[in-house]
Amino acid sequence: VRRSDGSVYSTAGGWQGTALTSFSLADSWKIPLNLNQLVDPALDNNSNLPICDASKACGAQPTNAFPCNAVRKLVEEGPVIEDCNKKCSDIKDKVFADACRVDVTNTGDGSWACQSSYLEPVLEKSSPCEFD
Repeated sequence: VRRSDGSVYSTAGGWQGTALTSFSLADSWKIPLNLNQLVDPALDNNSNLPICDASKACGAQPTNAFPCNAVRKLVEEGPVIEDCNKKCSDIKDKVFADACRVDVTNTGDGSWACQSSYLEPVLEKSSPCEFD
């Protein structure tokens, strides 16, 4: 691995051996924004409108493309969960509560606060100390 000036960057020791110095490697490759030649967001070849791509291999499957101004939505038009008496502030995990607020802002549907994905998330915060 080399820095942008061509000097060698040692990766000896793997992640643990480079954890404290890898940021300087990344910083060496930074360029000023005005020199950026990437198109952000990408433009559709036919319509020249901004598109986003949800696939791992960007552009490999056109079916994964969606408008960049799209917002996350519930499967049905809201309110999907009738009689939802919860608010995003009732969600204990701050990350999920913040995501709920964004969803409510984007859709105008307060029933996001009753979504099981926010109330009983599949993802769990864990610690290596808790592994068996």
